[in-house]
Amino acid sequence: MTILYIIGAGGFGFEAALICDAMLASKSAPFNSYAFLDDDPEYLNKRGQQQLFAGKLNSHEVDPSALYICAIGDPNSRKSSVRTLQAKHAQFTNIIHPTAIVADSAQIGEGVIICAFAFISTFTKIGNHVHVNVSSSVGHDSVLSDFCSLSSHVDITGNVSVEERVFFGTGAAVLPGFKIAADCRIGANVHVMRNLKPESIMYNEPAKFLNKKS
Repeated sequence: MTILYIIGAGGFGFEAALICDAMLASKSAPFNSYAFLDDDPEYLNKRGQQQLFAGKLNSHEVDPSALYICAIGDPNSRKSSVRTLQAKHAQFTNIIHPTAIVADSAQIGEGVIICAFAFISTFTKIGNHVHVNVSSSVGHDSVLSDFCSLSSHVDITGNVSVEERVFFGTGAAVLPGFKIAADCRIGANVHVMRNLKPESIMYNEPAKFLNKKS
């Protein structure tokens, strides 16, 4: 019996658990059960899921027969937690929803989470500990480097290069051929149409009322 430990018992952690349930149901999972590691189990407690709490990350002793996945949304926090467990020789795996489409020619790293209805096209390179959320796509010949995060409905088009720890908000898109440097933050519904320097931040203006009722 192999257990998968999900690091991070917050909102995306439970979305990762949904992927695990789908993989177990389709018999495509390399594990038999899962549980959460988190230094603050309050999210679990509020939802009556205490039985899934396996302990705090800082005090966890790595099980060499177990598998691990990090479901912490923030790229830098995810990197820190992953490095903590890598120092203890944790074995990371990928979880990919059965409805996701991943090209045979795509290269996928370790610790990757790919949610339902995502599309990973031909000759793409997905780095380690990348999150690809619901209905997001990565176009042909594109590169997503380590610890990147795609929120739902993100469109990374063809021949795009994304360096480490870049975060994309819901509905963001990058047009073909552009390069996004490390640690950029791309807001919801932003369309990137140029190369971005490290730590760039792009956000759209908030929505405005055209006809406000009294």
